[in-house]
Amino acid sequence: MRLLLLLSLLGIVLLVRGSDPATSAQFSGRKLLKSADGSYLRGAFRGPNDNSEETVAEHSNNREWFVDLTSRRKHCTKWHVEDHNGRVALKSAYFKDMYLRSSDSGFVDLVNNREDPSIIWIPVKQDGGKWSLMSIRGSWLRFKPDGNVTQESTNAEGQFFLEDW
Repeated sequence: MRLLLLLSLLGIVLLVRGSDPATSAQFSGRKLLKSADGSYLRGAFRGPNDNSEETVAEHSNNREWFVDLTSRRKHCTKWHVEDHNGRVALKSAYFKDMYLRSSDSGFVDLVNNREDPSIIWIPVKQDGGKWSLMSIRGSWLRFKPDGNVTQESTNAEGQFFLEDW
């Protein structure tokens, strides 16, 4: 219990202090986020079978946007990482104007709202060239072994590598 409290306080300190603008500048650009097991962060949807840009625009209200891991490097695994002076926002390169969002309930998905504060993440550089992302709520983006992507209070499985595309 004390460890969780300490980790939460550490997260709050990082949020108050913010991230170093040089760190977010290094993190930003055209990126792929690759897990330690070689899977890539992907933004996708459940809905119509055709995922062409025209269909995405026409049917955006009829789908469930989600984020998971995939073993193949595809267009939907590419992200435009926007630098926000020490913080970042991950915009899908495939689904126009869709951003990676953290939620109060712990899930991670995509949202079409650039003004939503829950699209902002703090990049944290780890040892060995790895990175982590902390939401503005203080929870960490976490890649699960089963391919799910969530956010949790600890950073144990949330470390990943960045690749340019």
